[in-house]
Amino acid sequence: MPVATGEMPGAWWSSFGDPVLDALIDSGVTHNVDLRIAAERVLGSQALRRATTAGLFPDIRAEAGTTETRRGTDLGDSANLGVGATWEPDISGRLSAAVRAARADVAASAADAEAVRLLLIEEIARAYIDYRLQRRLIALNMATVGAQEETLRLTRDRFEVGMASRLDIERAAALVSQTRSEHAVATEAADAARFRLSYLLSQTPAAISARLAGADAIPAADPLTVLRSPADVIAARPDVRMAGARYAASAARRDGTAAFRLPSLSLSGLVGLDGNGVGALLDGGTSIATIAASLVLPVLDFGRRGAELDAADSALRQSGLEYERAVRGALQETQTAIVAYLQGQVRERELGRAARAARAAAELSDLQYREGTLSQLEVLDAARTVYQAERDHARSVADVSARLVSLYRRMGVAPAPATGGGGSAL
Repeated sequence: MPVATGEMPGAWWSSFGDPVLDALIDSGVTHNVDLRIAAERVLGSQALRRATTAGLFPDIRAEAGTTETRRGTDLGDSANLGVGATWEPDISGRLSAAVRAARADVAASAADAEAVRLLLIEEIARAYIDYRLQRRLIALNMATVGAQEETLRLTRDRFEVGMASRLDIERAAALVSQTRSEHAVATEAADAARFRLSYLLSQTPAAISARLAGADAIPAADPLTVLRSPADVIAARPDVRMAGARYAASAARRDGTAAFRLPSLSLSGLVGLDGNGVGALLDGGTSIATIAASLVLPVLDFGRRGAELDAADSALRQSGLEYERAVRGALQETQTAIVAYLQGQVRERELGRAARAARAAAELSDLQYREGTLSQLEVLDAARTVYQAERDHARSVADVSARLVSLYRRMGVAPAPATGGGGSAL
Protein backbone atom coordinates (compact mmCIF):
# COMPACT_ATOMS: atom_id res chain seq x y z
CA MET A 1 0.00 0.00 0.00
CA PRO A 2 1.54 3.33 -1.00
CA VAL A 3 1.72 5.85 1.80
CA ALA A 4 2.67 9.48 1.81
CA THR A 5 5.68 10.36 3.87
CA GLY A 6 6.66 13.51 5.61
CA GLU A 7 6.96 15.09 9.02
CA MET A 8 4.40 13.73 11.44
CA PRO A 9 2.76 15.93 14.09
CA GLY A 10 4.18 15.21 17.51
CA ALA A 11 1.28 16.13 19.79
CA TRP A 12 -1.20 14.71 17.28
CA TRP A 13 -4.12 15.09 19.69
CA SER A 14 -3.94 18.85 19.19
CA SER A 15 -5.32 18.26 15.68
CA PHE A 16 -8.71 17.57 17.30
CA GLY A 17 -8.82 21.18 18.45
CA ASP A 18 -10.18 20.20 21.86
CA PRO A 19 -8.54 21.99 24.83
CA VAL A 20 -10.14 19.56 27.29
CA LEU A 21 -8.49 16.60 25.56
CA ASP A 22 -5.15 18.44 25.55
CA ALA A 23 -5.41 19.10 29.29
CA LEU A 24 -6.44 15.52 30.09
CA ILE A 25 -3.45 14.06 28.25
CA ASP A 26 -1.04 16.53 29.86
CA SER A 27 -2.39 15.57 33.27
CA GLY A 28 -2.32 11.87 32.50
CA VAL A 29 1.33 11.72 31.52
CA THR A 30 2.17 13.49 34.78
CA HIS A 31 0.03 11.61 37.29
CA ASN A 32 -0.72 8.15 35.86
CA VAL A 33 0.48 5.42 38.24
CA ASP A 34 1.53 2.94 35.54
CA LEU A 35 3.68 5.57 33.86
CA ARG A 36 5.30 6.54 37.15
CA ILE A 37 6.10 2.88 37.81
CA ALA A 38 7.69 2.62 34.36
CA ALA A 39 9.75 5.74 35.09
CA GLU A 40 11.03 4.16 38.30
CA ARG A 41 12.09 1.09 36.32
CA VAL A 42 14.15 3.35 34.08
CA LEU A 43 15.79 4.98 37.09
CA GLY A 44 16.55 1.55 38.56
CA SER A 45 18.17 0.32 35.35
CA GLN A 46 20.24 3.51 35.15
CA ALA A 47 21.48 2.93 38.69
CA LEU A 48 22.48 -0.64 37.82
CA ARG A 49 24.33 0.65 34.77
CA ARG A 50 26.31 3.08 36.92
CA ALA A 51 27.15 0.29 39.36
CA THR A 52 28.31 -1.97 36.54
CA THR A 53 30.42 0.79 34.99
CA ALA A 54 32.11 1.37 38.35
CA GLY A 55 33.43 -2.20 38.15
CA LEU A 56 35.91 -1.06 35.49
CA PHE A 57 37.76 1.07 38.07
CA PRO A 58 39.81 0.15 41.17
CA ASP A 59 38.03 -0.48 44.45
CA ILE A 60 39.78 1.78 46.98
CA ARG A 61 39.10 1.29 50.68
CA ALA A 62 40.41 2.37 54.07
CA GLU A 63 41.47 -0.40 56.46
CA ALA A 64 42.03 -0.33 60.19
CA GLY A 65 42.37 -3.21 62.63
CA THR A 66 43.76 -4.39 65.94
CA THR A 67 44.73 -7.88 67.07
CA GLU A 68 45.31 -9.21 70.60
CA THR A 69 47.46 -12.33 71.00
CA ARG A 70 48.08 -14.46 74.13
CA ARG A 71 51.06 -16.83 74.29
CA GLY A 72 51.07 -18.55 77.65
CA THR A 73 51.18 -15.77 80.20
CA ASP A 74 52.38 -13.20 77.65
CA LEU A 75 49.78 -10.83 76.21
CA GLY A 76 50.48 -8.73 73.16
CA ASP A 77 48.57 -6.75 70.60
CA SER A 78 49.18 -5.25 67.20
CA ALA A 79 47.41 -2.62 65.11
CA ASN A 80 47.43 -1.51 61.49
CA LEU A 81 46.05 1.39 59.52
CA GLY A 82 46.19 1.86 55.79
CA VAL A 83 44.60 2.39 52.42
CA GLY A 84 44.09 -0.61 50.16
CA ALA A 85 43.01 -1.04 46.56
CA THR A 86 41.86 -3.93 44.40
CA TRP A 87 41.59 -3.80 40.65
CA GLU A 88 40.74 -6.30 37.97
CA PRO A 89 42.02 -5.12 34.58
CA ASP A 90 39.54 -6.07 31.89
CA ILE A 91 41.96 -8.14 29.84
CA SER A 92 39.23 -10.62 28.81
CA GLY A 93 36.55 -8.04 27.97
CA ARG A 94 34.12 -9.51 30.49
CA LEU A 95 33.58 -6.27 32.40
CA SER A 96 33.13 -4.13 29.30
CA ALA A 97 30.59 -6.67 28.03
CA ALA A 98 28.68 -6.31 31.29
CA VAL A 99 28.67 -2.52 30.82
CA ARG A 100 27.31 -2.89 27.29
CA ALA A 101 24.58 -5.20 28.58
CA ALA A 102 23.66 -2.71 31.32
CA ARG A 103 23.44 0.11 28.80
CA ALA A 104 21.19 -2.01 26.58
CA ASP A 105 19.01 -2.78 29.60
CA VAL A 106 18.59 0.96 30.17
CA ALA A 107 17.56 1.43 26.53
CA ALA A 108 15.09 -1.45 26.82
CA SER A 109 13.50 -0.09 29.99
CA ALA A 110 13.27 3.38 28.44
CA ALA A 111 11.56 1.93 25.35
CA ASP A 112 9.18 -0.01 27.58
CA ALA A 113 8.30 3.19 29.44
CA GLU A 114 7.71 4.92 26.11
CA ALA A 115 5.34 2.11 25.10
CA VAL A 116 3.43 2.63 28.35
CA ARG A 117 3.23 6.36 27.64
CA LEU A 118 1.92 5.89 24.10
CA LEU A 119 -0.66 3.39 25.28
CA LEU A 120 -1.73 5.75 28.07
CA ILE A 121 -2.23 8.62 25.62
CA GLU A 122 -4.29 6.36 23.37
CA GLU A 123 -6.45 5.13 26.23
CA ILE A 124 -7.09 8.66 27.51
CA ALA A 125 -8.08 9.86 24.04
CA ARG A 126 -10.32 6.86 23.37
CA ALA A 127 -12.03 7.14 26.78
CA TYR A 128 -12.61 10.85 26.19
CA ILE A 129 -14.01 10.23 22.70
CA ASP A 130 -16.30 7.54 24.09
CA TYR A 131 -17.51 9.88 26.83
CA ARG A 132 -18.31 12.60 24.31
CA LEU A 133 -20.07 10.03 22.11
CA GLN A 134 -22.29 8.86 24.96
CA ARG A 135 -23.13 12.43 25.89
CA ARG A 136 -24.06 13.05 22.25
CA LEU A 137 -26.27 9.96 22.28
CA ILE A 138 -27.94 11.19 25.47
CA ALA A 139 -28.67 14.57 23.86
CA LEU A 140 -29.93 12.86 20.71
CA ASN A 141 -32.13 10.58 22.81
CA MET A 142 -33.66 13.50 24.69
CA ALA A 143 -34.37 15.38 21.47
CA THR A 144 -35.88 12.30 19.85
CA VAL A 145 -38.04 11.55 22.87
CA GLY A 146 -39.31 15.13 22.75
CA ALA A 147 -40.25 14.78 19.07
CA GLN A 148 -41.90 11.41 19.64
CA GLU A 149 -43.88 12.75 22.59
CA GLU A 150 -45.14 15.51 20.33
CA THR A 151 -46.24 12.84 17.85
CA LEU A 152 -47.96 10.98 20.69
CA ARG A 153 -49.75 14.19 21.71
CA LEU A 154 -50.88 14.78 18.13
CA THR A 155 -52.11 11.21 17.88
CA ARG A 156 -54.16 11.62 21.05
CA ASP A 157 -55.66 14.82 19.67
CA ARG A 158 -56.60 13.03 16.46
CA PHE A 159 -58.08 10.21 18.51
CA GLU A 160 -60.33 12.68 20.31
CA VAL A 161 -61.84 13.78 16.99
CA GLY A 162 -62.04 10.27 15.60
CA MET A 163 -59.16 10.53 13.15
CA ALA A 164 -56.89 7.98 14.93
CA SER A 165 -57.41 4.68 16.70
CA ARG A 166 -56.41 3.43 20.13
CA LEU A 167 -53.88 1.24 18.32
CA ASP A 168 -52.19 4.35 16.95
CA ILE A 169 -51.88 5.77 20.46
CA GLU A 170 -50.38 2.57 21.86
CA ARG A 171 -47.89 2.33 19.01
CA ALA A 172 -46.73 5.90 19.55
CA ALA A 173 -46.51 5.37 23.33
CA ALA A 174 -44.47 2.19 22.85
CA LEU A 175 -42.01 3.99 20.59
CA VAL A 176 -41.55 6.74 23.21
CA SER A 177 -40.82 4.18 25.94
CA GLN A 178 -38.41 2.24 23.75
CA THR A 179 -36.50 5.37 22.84
CA ARG A 180 -36.46 6.65 26.42
CA SER A 181 -34.94 3.35 27.61
CA GLU A 182 -31.84 4.04 25.55
CA HIS A 183 -31.09 7.00 27.82
CA ALA A 184 -30.08 4.65 30.65
CA VAL A 185 -27.74 2.69 28.36
CA ALA A 186 -25.92 5.82 27.19
CA THR A 187 -25.74 7.20 30.74
CA GLU A 188 -24.16 3.98 31.99
CA ALA A 189 -21.57 4.04 29.18
CA ALA A 190 -20.79 7.72 29.83
CA ASP A 191 -20.19 7.03 33.52
CA ALA A 192 -17.96 4.07 32.65
CA ALA A 193 -15.85 6.28 30.37
CA ARG A 194 -15.66 8.95 33.09
CA PHE A 195 -14.52 6.40 35.67
CA ARG A 196 -11.94 5.14 33.19
CA LEU A 197 -10.54 8.65 32.84
CA SER A 198 -10.52 8.95 36.62
CA TYR A 199 -8.31 5.86 36.84
CA LEU A 200 -6.01 6.86 33.99
CA LEU A 201 -5.43 10.35 35.39
CA SER A 202 -5.29 9.22 39.04
CA GLN A 203 -8.02 11.71 39.95
CA THR A 204 -11.41 11.46 41.59
CA PRO A 205 -14.55 11.05 39.44
CA ALA A 206 -15.81 14.40 40.78
CA ALA A 207 -12.65 16.15 39.57
CA ILE A 208 -12.99 14.51 36.16
CA SER A 209 -16.64 15.57 35.93
CA ALA A 210 -15.64 19.17 36.54
CA ARG A 211 -13.05 19.00 33.77
CA LEU A 212 -15.52 17.41 31.34
CA ALA A 213 -18.25 19.99 31.90
CA GLY A 214 -19.20 21.95 28.83
CA ALA A 215 -19.95 21.12 25.21
CA ASP A 216 -20.50 17.49 24.21
CA ALA A 217 -19.19 17.62 20.65
CA ILE A 218 -17.46 14.44 19.50
CA PRO A 219 -13.77 15.23 18.80
CA ALA A 220 -12.92 14.94 15.12
CA ALA A 221 -9.68 15.72 13.27
CA ASP A 222 -8.95 16.49 9.66
CA PRO A 223 -8.39 13.41 7.51
CA LEU A 224 -4.90 12.02 7.91
CA THR A 225 -2.82 12.60 4.78
CA VAL A 226 0.75 12.12 6.03
CA LEU A 227 1.77 8.60 6.99
CA ARG A 228 5.04 7.05 7.98
CA SER A 229 6.97 4.70 5.76
CA PRO A 230 7.65 1.16 7.06
CA ALA A 231 11.24 2.14 7.92
CA ASP A 232 10.01 5.12 9.95
CA VAL A 233 7.51 2.94 11.80
CA ILE A 234 10.23 0.44 12.76
CA ALA A 235 12.48 3.26 13.98
CA ALA A 236 9.72 4.93 16.02
CA ARG A 237 7.86 2.00 17.56
CA PRO A 238 8.98 1.56 21.19
CA ASP A 239 8.29 -2.18 21.16
CA VAL A 240 10.67 -2.60 18.21
CA ARG A 241 13.32 -0.47 19.92
CA MET A 242 12.87 -2.47 23.12
CA ALA A 243 13.32 -5.75 21.24
CA GLY A 244 16.46 -4.36 19.58
CA ALA A 245 17.88 -3.26 22.93
CA ARG A 246 17.19 -6.67 24.42
CA TYR A 247 19.00 -8.30 21.51
CA ALA A 248 21.99 -6.01 22.16
CA ALA A 249 21.91 -6.94 25.84
CA SER A 250 21.82 -10.65 24.99
CA ALA A 251 24.78 -10.22 22.64
CA ALA A 252 26.77 -8.42 25.34
CA ARG A 253 25.94 -11.08 27.92
CA ARG A 254 26.98 -13.76 25.48
CA ASP A 255 30.35 -12.00 25.07
CA GLY A 256 30.66 -11.78 28.85
CA THR A 257 29.96 -15.50 29.22
CA ALA A 258 32.59 -16.32 26.60
CA ALA A 259 35.11 -14.14 28.46
CA PHE A 260 34.91 -16.40 31.52
CA ARG A 261 36.92 -18.95 29.53
CA LEU A 262 39.83 -16.50 29.25
CA PRO A 263 42.45 -15.63 31.90
CA SER A 264 41.62 -13.00 34.53
CA LEU A 265 44.12 -10.73 36.28
CA SER A 266 43.66 -9.24 39.76
CA LEU A 267 45.88 -6.57 41.32
CA SER A 268 45.80 -5.47 44.96
CA GLY A 269 47.90 -3.22 47.16
CA LEU A 270 48.07 -1.70 50.63
CA VAL A 271 49.89 1.36 51.98
CA GLY A 272 49.80 2.21 55.68
CA LEU A 273 51.23 1.83 59.18
CA ASP A 274 51.81 -1.20 61.41
CA GLY A 275 52.75 -1.27 65.10
CA ASN A 276 52.51 -3.05 68.43
CA GLY A 277 49.20 -1.57 69.53
CA VAL A 278 47.26 1.59 68.86
CA GLY A 279 49.77 3.67 70.81
CA ALA A 280 52.54 2.66 68.45
CA LEU A 281 50.44 3.83 65.48
CA LEU A 282 49.95 7.21 67.13
CA ASP A 283 53.71 7.49 67.53
CA GLY A 284 54.26 6.91 63.82
CA GLY A 285 54.37 3.13 63.68
CA THR A 286 56.14 1.27 60.93
CA SER A 287 55.45 2.11 57.32
CA ILE A 288 54.24 -0.84 55.26
CA ALA A 289 53.50 -1.26 51.57
CA THR A 290 52.33 -4.40 49.81
CA ILE A 291 51.37 -5.21 46.26
CA ALA A 292 50.08 -8.48 44.87
CA ALA A 293 49.05 -9.79 41.50
CA SER A 294 47.28 -13.00 40.56
CA LEU A 295 46.51 -14.52 37.18
CA VAL A 296 43.78 -17.14 36.97
CA LEU A 297 43.39 -19.40 33.96
CA PRO A 298 40.50 -21.86 33.79
CA VAL A 299 41.83 -25.39 33.24
CA LEU A 300 39.12 -27.95 33.98
CA ASP A 301 35.47 -27.20 34.77
CA PHE A 302 33.87 -30.41 33.46
CA GLY A 303 31.98 -28.56 30.71
CA ARG A 304 30.30 -25.95 32.92
CA ARG A 305 31.54 -22.90 31.02
CA GLY A 306 30.83 -24.54 27.68
CA ALA A 307 27.25 -25.24 28.73
CA GLU A 308 26.84 -21.65 29.94
CA LEU A 309 28.09 -20.40 26.58
CA ASP A 310 25.64 -22.67 24.74
CA ALA A 311 22.81 -21.26 26.86
CA ALA A 312 23.95 -17.70 26.10
CA ASP A 313 24.05 -18.51 22.37
CA SER A 314 20.50 -19.84 22.59
CA ALA A 315 19.33 -16.72 24.45
CA LEU A 316 20.91 -14.57 21.75
CA ARG A 317 19.10 -16.47 18.99
CA GLN A 318 15.83 -16.14 20.89
CA SER A 319 16.34 -12.38 21.18
CA GLY A 320 16.97 -12.19 17.45
CA LEU A 321 13.73 -14.03 16.72
CA GLU A 322 11.82 -11.82 19.14
CA TYR A 323 13.18 -8.75 17.36
CA GLU A 324 12.04 -10.16 14.02
CA ARG A 325 8.60 -10.87 15.48
CA ALA A 326 8.37 -7.31 16.84
CA VAL A 327 9.25 -5.83 13.43
CA ARG A 328 6.76 -7.99 11.56
CA GLY A 329 4.08 -7.32 14.16
CA ALA A 330 4.65 -3.57 13.97
CA LEU A 331 4.26 -3.53 10.21
CA GLN A 332 1.16 -5.73 10.31
CA GLU A 333 -0.51 -3.63 13.02
CA THR A 334 0.25 -0.36 11.25
CA GLN A 335 -0.96 -1.56 7.86
CA THR A 336 -4.16 -2.94 9.41
CA ALA A 337 -4.75 0.32 11.29
CA ILE A 338 -4.31 2.34 8.07
CA VAL A 339 -6.91 0.24 6.25
CA ALA A 340 -9.28 0.40 9.22
CA TYR A 341 -9.00 4.18 9.41
CA LEU A 342 -9.59 4.70 5.70
CA GLN A 343 -12.56 2.34 5.62
CA GLY A 344 -13.96 3.99 8.74
CA GLN A 345 -13.94 7.30 6.88
CA VAL A 346 -15.87 5.75 4.00
CA ARG A 347 -18.45 4.32 6.40
CA GLU A 348 -18.84 7.64 8.22
CA ARG A 349 -19.51 9.49 4.98
CA GLU A 350 -22.16 6.98 3.90
CA LEU A 351 -23.85 7.02 7.30
CA GLY A 352 -23.88 10.82 7.19
CA ARG A 353 -25.74 10.67 3.87
CA ALA A 354 -28.12 8.09 5.30
CA ALA A 355 -28.89 10.28 8.33
CA ARG A 356 -29.61 13.30 6.14
CA ALA A 357 -31.89 11.23 3.88
CA ALA A 358 -33.70 9.75 6.88
CA ARG A 359 -34.35 13.21 8.31
CA ALA A 360 -35.74 14.41 4.98
CA ALA A 361 -37.97 11.34 4.73
CA ALA A 362 -39.24 11.87 8.27
CA GLU A 363 -40.15 15.48 7.53
CA LEU A 364 -42.09 14.41 4.44
CA SER A 365 -43.88 11.61 6.28
CA ASP A 366 -44.88 13.95 9.09
CA LEU A 367 -46.25 16.47 6.60
CA GLN A 368 -48.23 13.80 4.73
CA TYR A 369 -49.53 12.38 8.00
CA ARG A 370 -50.86 15.79 9.04
CA GLU A 371 -52.54 16.03 5.64
CA GLY A 372 -54.08 12.61 6.11
CA THR A 373 -52.34 10.92 3.16
CA LEU A 374 -50.05 8.68 5.21
CA SER A 375 -50.72 6.23 8.01
CA GLN A 376 -49.42 6.74 11.51
CA LEU A 377 -47.47 3.47 11.33
CA GLU A 378 -45.36 4.84 8.48
CA VAL A 379 -44.69 8.02 10.44
CA LEU A 380 -43.48 6.05 13.45
CA ASP A 381 -41.30 3.89 11.25
CA ALA A 382 -39.74 7.00 9.68
CA ALA A 383 -39.07 8.45 13.14
CA ARG A 384 -37.47 5.18 14.28
CA THR A 385 -35.29 5.17 11.16
CA VAL A 386 -34.12 8.76 11.81
CA TYR A 387 -33.16 7.96 15.38
CA GLN A 388 -31.23 4.84 14.36
CA ALA A 389 -29.49 6.62 11.47
CA GLU A 390 -28.40 9.54 13.64
CA ARG A 391 -27.11 7.19 16.35
CA ASP A 392 -25.19 5.17 13.76
CA HIS A 393 -23.67 8.32 12.30
CA ALA A 394 -22.63 9.64 15.72
CA ARG A 395 -21.01 6.31 16.51
CA SER A 396 -19.21 6.32 13.16
CA VAL A 397 -17.79 9.80 13.81
CA ALA A 398 -16.45 8.64 17.17
CA ASP A 399 -15.21 5.42 15.61
CA VAL A 400 -13.17 7.29 12.97
CA SER A 401 -11.58 9.43 15.68
CA ALA A 402 -10.80 6.36 17.79
CA ARG A 403 -9.26 4.60 14.80
CA LEU A 404 -7.11 7.66 14.11
CA VAL A 405 -5.94 7.63 17.73
CA SER A 406 -5.00 3.94 17.43
CA LEU A 407 -3.21 4.56 14.14
CA TYR A 408 -1.03 7.27 15.68
CA ARG A 409 -0.12 4.97 18.55
CA ARG A 410 0.74 2.10 16.23
CA MET A 411 2.98 4.42 14.22
CA GLY A 412 4.78 5.36 17.44
CA VAL A 413 3.86 9.05 17.15
CA ALA A 414 4.18 11.28 20.21
CA PRO A 415 6.38 14.20 21.22
CA ALA A 416 9.39 13.49 23.41
CA PRO A 417 8.46 13.49 27.10
CA ALA A 418 9.42 16.50 29.18
CA THR A 419 12.35 16.05 31.56
CA GLY A 420 11.73 19.06 33.75
CA GLY A 421 8.98 20.28 36.03
CA GLY A 422 6.85 18.00 38.10
CA GLY A 423 6.45 15.19 35.55
CA SER A 424 8.37 11.96 35.38
CA ALA A 425 11.35 11.89 33.08
CA LEU A 426 11.32 8.88 30.82
